[in-house]
Amino acid sequence: MAGGGVAGAMAATNDGPHQVDRPKAVEKRYLYSATFTASVTQDLKIVYPGFNNEEEWHLSASIAGVHPALEVSTENSELVPRSTRSRVTVQSARATTSLRTDDGRVTSNCEGSTVEIGGRPTPVPGLLFGSNEFLAYGALAFPTTCTDNQGGPPGTGTYFLPKLDAELTPTSGEPGDALLTYAIDGAVGTAPLQYELLCPGYEEGPSNTCAYQIRGTLKLKLIKEIVAPTGASKGASVTPGATKAAVLVQCPAACRAEIEVMPLRGSPRVLARDTVSLVPGKRSSVQVPIPKKNRRPAVRSGGVRIRITYRIPLAGAFSEERRALL
Repeated sequence: MAGGGVAGAMAATNDGPHQVDRPKAVEKRYLYSATFTASVTQDLKIVYPGFNNEEEWHLSASIAGVHPALEVSTENSELVPRSTRSRVTVQSARATTSLRTDDGRVTSNCEGSTVEIGGRPTPVPGLLFGSNEFLAYGALAFPTTCTDNQGGPPGTGTYFLPKLDAELTPTSGEPGDALLTYAIDGAVGTAPLQYELLCPGYEEGPSNTCAYQIRGTLKLKLIKEIVAPTGASKGASVTPGATKAAVLVQCPAACRAEIEVMPLRGSPRVLARDTVSLVPGKRSSVQVPIPKKNRRPAVRSGGVRIRITYRIPLAGAFSEERRALL
């Protein structure tokens, strides 16, 4: 009987492959500081009806910037801003433009060597899960001095470039490494580029061309690993029975705050949400009712997590999370 029992056990063990449950990888989050350098160029040529009537732009700028706090997760590699104190500066700039009209008899040339830059650099989520895009600035303005061949006094002109979405492609390192690098690459225009109508100044025409591009490098330097706290957070509360959550919010600039309430543990399901507009620098208490049908997961988990996403025009978005215990 003993031998039969052993044989039966062996047969059961060897009866085809069996699945081994692998432990699920634990998500880790890290905080990085970031610096970047990039070059921005635009080349435009528009041929107008008539003989020798055309316009050309050649605009370029070298820029550099910093972002003091970006969060990176091992789960999806998304870059999440944790500060709005990012900034960008101009290292050098050049603008040369020409315009020929009246069948080429009138020529106007403009030149400049400065650029005014607006907005704050920030990463934004890409279209694909875990991908990132980058907005290096909100807008560029190239002031110029203009002269013509008619002997008139010098004039002025300003050429504007709007923000340009760029893809961030990892080139070295993984979340948790001391240094991560990404290639910054964005372009719109006529073939071989795409989205020609997004190229500033472009007009459809058989001989018209336009290219607006940004190329650069983003470097992330590790600050620390983010260890998730287990207790309650300041500035957050939940009423008995999980009927309502409350949270204190504040934004350094005029912004929109999106608030999502989830169970303290387990499912990331959103139980309730709200959106409010905030006055710069003013702390506000926002109360978010939790529908009766959604309260049970919060009660079972012992509280709620409250995620606040601040969306600031021209500066992107950043998020923070609070916890409230029942």
